[in-house]
Amino acid sequence: MEAALQRLEELRRRQTELADAEGTEAALVREVEAARKKLAQACGKLTEARKRVAPRFADEVTGQLRGLGFAQSRLEARIRKEEPGPEGAETVELLFAPNPGEDPRPLRNIASSGELARVMLALKTVLAERDEVPILIFDEVDANVGGETAVAVAERLRGLGKSHQVLCLTHLPAVAAAADHHFAVTKRVEGGRTHALLEKLGGETREGELTRMLGGEGKAARLMAKELLDRPGSRRGSRKGTAGLARGECGNNKIRKPDLPKTSEQRDLRGRCRVFSRHFPWRRQFRTPRRC
Repeated sequence: MEAALQRLEELRRRQTELADAEGTEAALVREVEAARKKLAQACGKLTEARKRVAPRFADEVTGQLRGLGFAQSRLEARIRKEEPGPEGAETVELLFAPNPGEDPRPLRNIASSGELARVMLALKTVLAERDEVPILIFDEVDANVGGETAVAVAERLRGLGKSHQVLCLTHLPAVAAAADHHFAVTKRVEGGRTHALLEKLGGETREGELTRMLGGEGKAARLMAKELLDRPGSRRGSRKGTAGLARGECGNNKIRKPDLPKTSEQRDLRGRCRVFSRHFPWRRQFRTPRRC
């Protein structure tokens, strides 16, 4: 009899659990349906915002690219519907056509590192005020550019320096001279091993490095290197500028062309140094971290 009573109690407890489970299941189904509705509403708002902003964003980036050596390029933002998830109900892919007559390709498939770096520079310029990444590194963003394009690249970098820590690997003397800090990377063989060295330049060593970047050790290159460093936009020349230069303003300083060399050796540098034919009203466009 005792065993039968215990069995009866177990069956009653099991019956109660099953009844509660049915109620719990119904409650869970209701919660899932409510969550799906909220997800659909949130995804709908995100989709509307993306469709509204994508064309304007693409146009702004395309405008930046035209000043970076891509005169007839275009960037598109393709929105493709997907199953709802943490990032919305669609995927957004950036497509880029660097030349007319070419079909836009996914940005990740761009072969040239120089092209990709300049596209990223244009993207970061448009998103500068909203981008929370504190440090930006550009590796040879000025590759295969010169003249006005080089100036435009430097101006974009300067603009980013207002809101980000910008580190730039460059071959352009103008960019190097305009930076707050100039470092040179060299290789040295010691004890049969190759070592990479990072040296901070200043004074005569910086003038010497800029002279080397200008392509020679002659008097013309040295004079041009000195003039680059003495401009208000350079690190050394910024000491002569106004406080407004720290905010990217020119104050009362006027844009002027430098006094170009007159000798035959100096005239040979004229074409090479077209990029320096403008005044650079910069001060803090490139900054190195305070602590490493």
